[in-house]
Formats: sequence, C-alpha cells, structure tokens
Amino acid sequence: MTIGHTLVAGVMIENNSSSRTITSVVRDSVDTCVATSNSPYSQTVLNTTLMAFYICPITTTGTGVVVTLSGGVTYINVFLQEYSGLTGVDKTPAGNIGAASAVASTATGTTGHANEVLVGMTNSYGATPTDTGTFVIPTTCANPVTPVACSFSGYASEVYHEKIVSSTGSYTLNMSGTYTHWAALVVTLY
Repeated sequence: MTIGHTLVAGVMIENNSSSRTITSVVRDSVDTCVATSNSPYSQTVLNTTLMAFYICPITTTGTGVVVTLSGGVTYINVFLQEYSGLTGVDKTPAGNIGAASAVASTATGTTGHANEVLVGMTNSYGATPTDTGTFVIPTTCANPVTPVACSFSGYASEVYHEKIVSSTGSYTLNMSGTYTHWAALVVTLY
C-alpha cells in the first residue's frame, strides 16, 4: 500500500441474524477508517445482510486491515481496493433491495465532479453476477500479499464493483439476470 493513497474497504456480513455490528475498521493499527454516511446498510431480504463502506487514508507503510465486530459471525467478506488521487466522498445513496428481478441500486444522483470513482457491493442469489451499464466487476481486489478475486460465491454471490467515470451524471449499479433476492450499496468518490 502506498502512503497518500486511499483504501476503500467494503465489508459485508451475511446471515447476520444475531444483528452483529461493525465496531471499527483500522489499517495497520494507525489509520482509522471512516464509514460512509449510507453505511451500515442492513436488510433482511437475503439472510439479514449488513453492508458497509469504509474510507481509509494510507498514512504509513504496511498491509494490515482489522475489522472488529460486536460478536462472532458465520460469513464475512472484506473487499479492499486502493486508489490514488482521491480527496473525498461525494454521493452516498441509500442501499436498495429487490426480489425476482435484475439488480438496480439506488441512483447516485448527479455527481459533483467530472472524474469520480464509483464503487458498489452486491449480495445476490439465484443468477450469475453480470454487470450491465456503467459498473464493472474488477479482475482483482487488493490483498496484502497477492491480488484476489473481487467476488465470492458461497450461499449467495457477494461482489465488489467499480468504475472510473470522466463526466458528471447519475449512475446506477445494474446486473442482468433474474435474482431470487438481492441487495446493493454504492458510493462515489472524488
């Protein structure tokens, strides 16, 4: 990880019937990560999933990220992506859920900057995650040792999405297919 860059941590707890919460996300015991204003997003349509985005400044060398929870959980995914040149969070629309349909997040609203990074997370069941429109599923996500896949398929499919855009606009994370149940959360960064 590079000093001066920004780390985006997407945290997803699936099957959260015990209503666990994220108490902190810290990078290398120094950099406290801050939750975006639309996080955490908790929904019950898909096994009580909790989703949250955390923005972490990188002020020291090192590769560790610690997510602390209020108690034990069965399934947790933490997606990490490092970006350079970011200075803030722009749009934080509410999370969205659906059933028996394709995925469509809440629209971001018109972004305030021409060059922004759109990031999103989805938890879906019933079809293979395939982005349509603006967002894409990155080939790899950051990992302290080696890049790893930006998706996980266990009971459901948990996926990190991103896109760098060069013009202002209102953006929606869309996935084609008919999903039995789904949840989506997005933020935009500049």
